[in-house]
Amino acid sequence: MSAKPTVRDRPAAHGYRHRVVLLALAVVVGVVSGRLRVPLGLHAPRLQFRFVGLLFAGAVLNLVANALTGAPAVGALAASLVLLLGFVATNLRITGVAVVGVGLLTNLVALLANGGMPVRPGALVAAGVVEEADLDTVSFRGPRHLESGDDLLPVLGDALPLPVGGEVLSFGDLIVVLGAADAVRDLTRRRRKPWTAEQRAAYAAELAGTGAASAWAEPGPVPPSTRVDEDDSFVRRLDARLPALEAGLSAFAPRDVAADGAARRRPRPLVATGPR
Repeated sequence: MSAKPTVRDRPAAHGYRHRVVLLALAVVVGVVSGRLRVPLGLHAPRLQFRFVGLLFAGAVLNLVANALTGAPAVGALAASLVLLLGFVATNLRITGVAVVGVGLLTNLVALLANGGMPVRPGALVAAGVVEEADLDTVSFRGPRHLESGDDLLPVLGDALPLPVGGEVLSFGDLIVVLGAADAVRDLTRRRRKPWTAEQRAAYAAELAGTGAASAWAEPGPVPPSTRVDEDDSFVRRLDARLPALEAGLSAFAPRDVAADGAARRRPRPLVATGPR
């Protein structure tokens, strides 16, 4: 998560406020771009967030983590990220939410691997947060610490300087912001309004004037098919050969024994033939 060193002349929530402002800016961009998109159909599904309580609880724990220090701060931030990942898992059907999940998971890996979120000293200087000469005396609130050789994955920490606002972000933070903007863009897309009675009447009159309605209501003649002629010819040939076929099969017909001992042929039903 983004870092802000503790400086005497800055309020305690200064760094957290910058992150909230950045996320709010992403939401505004998502709303504007979503309203400018081509409207969806009238019966398109309306997407909504589910389990919003997980989102709220995760945001509260994130704020609490920034007010703590040491291991409690790391634990609170880890719990916050787990709750937010749970919220993401229940809303994957919304475009952009999966991207948010990738960013949150990246931050969680960095937090657990490094025992906190390492902050790159060069990024602090590039963002204009502190002077290079003050790096040895800078301290951090929340679960952050200055990057050192003991960190396993420092590249996943706060390593991206943001001169506008004097902030240092992680790759996970940047992914979360982009995913949030995409999700809001999908949620705020407009839908077409249903036609009024006047619009329906005007459309019906237009169809009647062009003759399109009668063309659809009165189908034209069915074109002749050569397949039908071929089938009729086959039936006629079969009818001509059927008597000879019946005579040949009669020799194999089963016989019944009458009461007087004479053998009689059991009649076999014939298949009715004729034109189709």
